[in-house]
Amino acid sequence: MSDVRLRVLMTTTNKNPNDDMVNSRDGQPIHDGTDPDDLPAQADTVEQVEGFIRGSARSLIQTEHTHENLTFLPLRWIHNGPFVLKGAQVVLVRRHRDNTFKGMYLAFETWRRRRKAEPYAREGRVLLDLAATAELLEFLHEAEASADVAGGTYLVLPAAEVFDNLDQAQQQTFATILRDIAQSRRIGDLLSAGQLSIEALDNLAAATQHARYKAGLSELREMVAGRTHRRKKDGSPTTLTEHDFQKWFEEHVWVFGTEYIRRINLRAIEPHATVDLILATVDGFYDVLELKLPDTAVLSYDPSHKTYYWTAEVAKVIAQAAKYLNAIERSADRIRVDEKVAMIRPRVRIVIGRSSAWSEEQHAAFRRLGATLHGIEIMTYDHVIERAQQLVARYEHGIAAEGPE
Repeated sequence: MSDVRLRVLMTTTNKNPNDDMVNSRDGQPIHDGTDPDDLPAQADTVEQVEGFIRGSARSLIQTEHTHENLTFLPLRWIHNGPFVLKGAQVVLVRRHRDNTFKGMYLAFETWRRRRKAEPYAREGRVLLDLAATAELLEFLHEAEASADVAGGTYLVLPAAEVFDNLDQAQQQTFATILRDIAQSRRIGDLLSAGQLSIEALDNLAAATQHARYKAGLSELREMVAGRTHRRKKDGSPTTLTEHDFQKWFEEHVWVFGTEYIRRINLRAIEPHATVDLILATVDGFYDVLELKLPDTAVLSYDPSHKTYYWTAEVAKVIAQAAKYLNAIERSADRIRVDEKVAMIRPRVRIVIGRSSAWSEEQHAAFRRLGATLHGIEIMTYDHVIERAQQLVARYEHGIAAEGPE
């Protein structure tokens, strides 16, 4: 009987395993002065071979990344024998504007000599650019995932999109469930009884998602009402910050309904223009989310003219949003090339303040003021909560309608 195993492969671009490697022997980037176009075919010493391999790596990056931060890692000898040398050189590429990791280049060479008295001669060379190195890493990860499967069938699941929304305990639970299903001797019985069907799993997924939405909505209500505190290092409570709300929205993009499908790992538009969140829309474009605290006043009243107007704090964040739009317009081409993100006329959505205690007149004034903005939309936390409540209610109605008769 064949050995069938279910393997879960996590693939994600948010974190590269080379991010934490040291830069070089002395902690500084290594810059070899050899012209890669004039590399000789022979070398007398191992040190010369090492320099030539670094020069090959430089040939990959000397024209493409003149404005990036480049770091040559220590050369790794795959084989270092008296007659054969096989060495690999990796070059880390970090973005100049914020020093975030972008990718890496790989140069691999084989050098050989027949006798110790002879010089080494280059036998072969492989040069991989950013895209090719990323493909190689993904291939190796897939191969590693199936390494302990012998003589059977295996299934590789690219589960990064699922795991991104789970904490460590939930990831372990998910993996345990899959393992138990794969090892169960009752799979045939469950399939025959219809208890392990796509429809049953869809219903279970809908119920699970509904529970997650309800829990997230309850958490946001507590945070907005000021009943949630975070703890200092000494254990004493302190009020929530914008960062705490940013973390909540990062984990609950669903709160905006079907407008957005995910957040992307990009915040720095320019050195002095860093947004809170960038969200991917369902039609393949991107919007910016800017968050302020719920206790921020939104409207002020002018009794002499009997009219409402934006408070100073709201006026500041509107100016901040306009700055982001200008920065995105200037950097759109670079972002599209470097990040593969099409920032085409994005909208900046601002979440700020409360509106649950507003009068009808204040709601009308808020709508009129919002209509004067271009490319900028303002919502209060109560607007967000109301939208989330409607979404949860629709899920409850759907689950009840699809439940057992």
